[in-house]
Amino acid sequence: MNLLQRMKPHYKEELEKWNLKIPDLVARICEDLENERFVHKLRYETIIDLNFVFGSLDAFKFFEEL
Repeated sequence: MNLLQRMKPHYKEELEKWNLKIPDLVARICEDLENERFVHKLRYETIIDLNFVFGSLDAFKFFEEL
């Protein structure tokens, strides 16, 4: 199961809203989340993008536990 599948529902909804505003950013985030299974494997750039969208550098809180 990849990180996009594990994302908590309210964060997915927020990501969909941002997709209307900045689709390139959301596409880049989604691509990285689809390619990774573990939060600690995310690129720093993706963490910063998630911080921009969700307002937190704690990427672990955006995802359901395995």
